[in-house]
Amino acid sequence: MIGKRKEVWVGILFMIDLFFLSLSWVSAFWLRFHLPIIPVTKGIPPFTDYAVLLIAIYVTWLPVFHYARLGETSLGHRRRVAFLNILKAVFLHLLLFVAVAYFFREYKYSRVVLFYFVFLNLVFLNMDRFLLMKIVKHYGKQTKESLLVVGMGDMGLQVASCLRGRPELGLK
Repeated sequence: MIGKRKEVWVGILFMIDLFFLSLSWVSAFWLRFHLPIIPVTKGIPPFTDYAVLLIAIYVTWLPVFHYARLGETSLGHRRRVAFLNILKAVFLHLLLFVAVAYFFREYKYSRVVLFYFVFLNLVFLNMDRFLLMKIVKHYGKQTKESLLVVGMGDMGLQVASCLRGRPELGLK
């Protein structure tokens, strides 16, 4: 039962991350070319040139998500640790994405869009984790399944302590 819950939790986190990655990419394009904080000098490219890269964004996020262990984010993590994990993941994803995008088309993409994309990823993914943890913490208080840890030695205490630190499992 615990394994199934964890798989569902990881899948939900991954899908929400993909949503926010897409939102970041589209917002970065819009900020760059339709709300030009930095003046556009070479014209506005068609959005389809950038929309095609969503495929590369999705493909490159999967290994980063697993490597950075973003699916293992738990309520026991401090916000600082979660932020540093996301920061690491976003910059690793940027490196992978730029490498893949280089071979995707000969079109040169705006560096300002990439900057906005990274900034928005950091904001959205951290906001996403923070809100999800608040929801899970609230939901976990209402629905809990009992679990009996047998043993009073150090090992039993460690198991109980570890399980208490993972409220997303819904155990008491």
